[in-house]
Amino acid sequence: MERKKLEKTLPEPISKKTSDIVLTTKITEGVLEVDIYEQGELLARHFIKKETEEYSTLFMKDKWMSASGNSYGKGEWYGLKLQTLLANGDTQYSWWVRERKDIHISEEHKEIVAEYLKIDKNWRGKNENVIRMIDNEETNYSYTKKNRAYDRKRKRIEMKMAAVEPITEDKEFTEWIEKVFPNKYIFRENKEYKRGRKYYCATCGKTFFEKKNWKHNGIQMCKKCGTTAIVKTRQIGINELKDIIVFQKYDEDTVVERIFRFQQNSYLHDQKAETSYHQQERIRLFLKKGEKTKIYYGCSHSRDADEWEQDWWDTKNGMMFKKRYLVYPGSIMDTNLPKELKDMLIIGANAGKEMDYNELVYEFEGRQFLEYLFKSKMLNLASEIISEYPYWSEIKFLDVNATNVPELLKLDKQRANRMKEVDGNVKTLKALQWEMEKGEKISQENLIYITENKIGIDELRIEKTGLSVNKAVNYLRRQIEQNKMDKKQILQFYQDYLDMAADRGMDLHDDIVRANKRMIEFHNLYLEEKNRKANEKRAKDLNRRFANIKKDYRDNKAKYGFETEEYIFILPKSAEDIMVEGQQQHHCVGASDTYFNRMNKRQSFIVFMRKKIEPEVPYYTIEIKDTEIKQAYSAYDRQPDYQNVKKELNKWKQEIKKRMREEKEHGRAAS
Repeated sequence: MERKKLEKTLPEPISKKTSDIVLTTKITEGVLEVDIYEQGELLARHFIKKETEEYSTLFMKDKWMSASGNSYGKGEWYGLKLQTLLANGDTQYSWWVRERKDIHISEEHKEIVAEYLKIDKNWRGKNENVIRMIDNEETNYSYTKKNRAYDRKRKRIEMKMAAVEPITEDKEFTEWIEKVFPNKYIFRENKEYKRGRKYYCATCGKTFFEKKNWKHNGIQMCKKCGTTAIVKTRQIGINELKDIIVFQKYDEDTVVERIFRFQQNSYLHDQKAETSYHQQERIRLFLKKGEKTKIYYGCSHSRDADEWEQDWWDTKNGMMFKKRYLVYPGSIMDTNLPKELKDMLIIGANAGKEMDYNELVYEFEGRQFLEYLFKSKMLNLASEIISEYPYWSEIKFLDVNATNVPELLKLDKQRANRMKEVDGNVKTLKALQWEMEKGEKISQENLIYITENKIGIDELRIEKTGLSVNKAVNYLRRQIEQNKMDKKQILQFYQDYLDMAADRGMDLHDDIVRANKRMIEFHNLYLEEKNRKANEKRAKDLNRRFANIKKDYRDNKAKYGFETEEYIFILPKSAEDIMVEGQQQHHCVGASDTYFNRMNKRQSFIVFMRKKIEPEVPYYTIEIKDTEIKQAYSAYDRQPDYQNVKKELNKWKQEIKKRMREEKEHGRAAS
């Protein structure tokens, strides 16, 4: 559409001014023009070119504000549809304009539109049909335009992907993938034969008999191929997943980072065991220095969507980045990644280390100190920093400007070597820094324990207790073994125990306190005492604030107290009784002031339903207003044996109604 030419043409005028909206039409050089007049003033000129499937609007008013708040100025072009324009820019309800009675177009101009758009004569005649004709035409243009753009984009992506070198059928790569899955399996049939049990090797696919009954998850050797494998006597299938990153050269300036998911399936089926591999390429990233990374996601959810079958698009489609991968070393050196980065990737790949290599590539330019950690084979520490310490964060436990490894770690050479020996993490590093600062030797056994269990110096609470690291770790290990709890549970109990002991004025440097063999037992005793004191304080406060509950006890008992053959309904004597009931039942009645407040104001009442055979044991807690039972729940907001309870509640309700009726009758007689 030649806009400059159209601007020079004259709009079709209206014969007389009106307060309504008037549309006029004409055809100029194969373009349909619809002029919109609002209160006699030309608002805009709207153009449609059927040949090229285009439409556009030229505004003629100095300033026009749409319903959405957009401002349009005189002489400006916008790609608005006519129907949207007539709806004051409100796209959500633009179809309403077809029903408006204040839009006028003459029969002559309707005919021009119908002829231009080649519309069937049955559609001609009504304003709404003219607007609908144009809207349908413009909507079709929009869809066509979008589809063409979509097709062009699809072709661009297909061409881009076609230039990626295939990898999954490369012999070197397939051999490496098999090594990534080191576990091999032998399955056992449950049936017993004269020759013994029958075993199936998933590596060679052959069967053999063995007199001995091999244990589940035991390690044995296949008698046919000699493969050392894990024996499975209770399972007939094992699936294992690995996420793999492959870096490849795309062109001289670009690296393509490809993220695969591989699955090894070992299974026994129809008297035959076998192992197969399935692949799914999930994400491709195109890395070019100085440009924003272009990311494409696999559209197929098939576990066997190979390089030729997989479709790609630039929306996620459910595919998400993982945090830990293995990286394939084979094609890294062919890329134009920085040499230092390539060396780091190769080191991680050869070590078989899973980590967030995608984040490493992203962070490398600003964190070149990571190279020291990779070259020193401190991969656990490097991985933890990459994943858990964002590139913008300050890492206080490292000297990131250092020029050698000990300085980087803020350690001497001997301790830096110890860090390397155990392939330590952040907790290990901080333990060694503590050792150097305090001059206190941590045994190698305990350093390994700290590393494997990721125990922080601060978690051992040695600043409070004065224990050495070795004594604190040994104490922790004994507590874990003695109480059959995990590290996290014991450390939490120990922290709470020490805090409560300190509150009681105890000396935390006394061995009897800081290394208490019965720590869990004393923790529970201290907690019980602490809770009892807190309850006494809260009960005193509740009884003071909600004194009417105690004051009204006799009246409430006469009104709501009741018993059946199996159950009794009793009233709380004070606010404290409600608090205790809520704690024992583990529901909200005793925890929230709401129920105390309602009962104190005589808006509703709390009643305890108990079994006659155990009247001191809470069973159901009920809230009642007049004769309406608002709620009735047992422990943990449950409703055990509710059908039977419901029958008893109905008996109770009937009795309360009877009492209220008698009370009213007695009141009338007295008056």
